[in-house]
Amino acid sequence: MNRTRSAALVLALISAGTLLAGSPTPNSPESIPMSHADQPKRAAEIVKHLQAPVDAVWKALTDADELTRWFPLDARVKPGVGGSMFCSWRNEYQFDSPITIWEPNKHLRVLWGPADAPEPDLFGVDYFLHAQDDGTTVLRLVHFGFGTGPQWDGMYDGVTRGWGHMMFALDNYLARHRGTPRHAVYLSKKIENGDKHAALRKLFSKEGLFEDSSLLNAKPGDRFRARLTNGEEISGTVRRVIPGVYFEAMIESLNHSTLAVQTDPCKDGEGDVLAITLSTYGLDAARFATMEKQWTAAVERSAKVK
Repeated sequence: MNRTRSAALVLALISAGTLLAGSPTPNSPESIPMSHADQPKRAAEIVKHLQAPVDAVWKALTDADELTRWFPLDARVKPGVGGSMFCSWRNEYQFDSPITIWEPNKHLRVLWGPADAPEPDLFGVDYFLHAQDDGTTVLRLVHFGFGTGPQWDGMYDGVTRGWGHMMFALDNYLARHRGTPRHAVYLSKKIENGDKHAALRKLFSKEGLFEDSSLLNAKPGDRFRARLTNGEEISGTVRRVIPGVYFEAMIESLNHSTLAVQTDPCKDGEGDVLAITLSTYGLDAARFATMEKQWTAAVERSAKVK
């Protein structure tokens, strides 16, 4: 496996808010475990029942504009076998992945390494699409090529949870916002003094963004109503919480926006960052610009911990 490419891809997923903090993650190519043909492998698998027809799901996975509505901030696709899928997060992280299987409405394979690698060393993602009689689609995502040794456990667990987040985002886009461009608040600020738990607590306080610190102790499925430090009220449903590390929710009052707040390892391997990804749809441009400015200031304040 090409370790440099794999490291870049994993870090790109971190930047997208998909690889949860709390798991060891590679911060340099040398930290990526090596694959060997004689070693057993495992795969991360997620099955999602999507409320959209199979052609819409295929388009969301393979069309550049559609990809930016739930996954990267920028995308380019050269379709078909021998083509590639380019994804970028404001050029902070970017990669161009080869496409080796292209069966419209059925099967897509995108590799996280060179296409000419030996079959046992391939590392990448299969998307299997199954059209249902009621016009919906079952999507089975298989991220294959992980080793079984303990050095792979952090990456395996984090990427598995990460793809769970992306399937949540894809489901929300297809069910509620299909065809609508996304406006994303994408923020990442290095935490001063290195106390990531304190930075997250500060963000969920009157000094940060959310005045209600109890959100960090909420349970999946809990309904919430919270006042922001700019005076605005938001409400929605909690999806996932890792106490002191991660918070994810659907904000219904913002036209069903998805929110992920977390701490991540810095890409240079030193310290941690406080990160927010908020995916909004259909908001007035002026309102979004004001909100992005206010949220940016709140993250910058919260990253300064004493």
